[in-house]
Amino acid sequence: MASKKRKPRRRVAPAKPTRRQRMQREWRNLRQAALALVLTMSVVGVGLAAFKHSYDISHDLSVIGQGIPTVVQIHDPGCRLCNQLRANTSDAVDRLGDRILYRIADITTPEGKRLQRKHRVNHVTLLLFDGDGELRRVLEGVRDEDELHGSLLRHVDRWGSALEPAS
Repeated sequence: MASKKRKPRRRVAPAKPTRRQRMQREWRNLRQAALALVLTMSVVGVGLAAFKHSYDISHDLSVIGQGIPTVVQIHDPGCRLCNQLRANTSDAVDRLGDRILYRIADITTPEGKRLQRKHRVNHVTLLLFDGDGELRRVLEGVRDEDELHGSLLRHVDRWGSALEPAS
């Protein structure tokens, strides 16, 4: 018996979506976009709030003289050398734990500019204060983390904390 040749099936184009289906798809897409926007804005908002909180703490110069030795960087945010010094100083301070505070005097703010003028220093400078707020040492220029760690360790050992006697 001879096999019958089948005719190839003709592909039928899918039916065009109805107006109602198109509207439903558009609303679904709009809801998804709105949800994505809300989630993105929430994440950005939380991130900005955390950044502002961190910025406020790191730039709070009122801690000088509150009992803990403090290193203050005279900082210009647009300066490459200042940013390098900031990274190195931050790493060196982290190694000392809570024995010393690190603050930024941003010279683009009135408070930072006032501190810079009061001590007559340039940017790319660290001011080392004892726990009573007395300026004990000025370090100018970029220094590597190990050199900074040694300088800060000697500062803390010598000037210690006004709250706890230095050992």
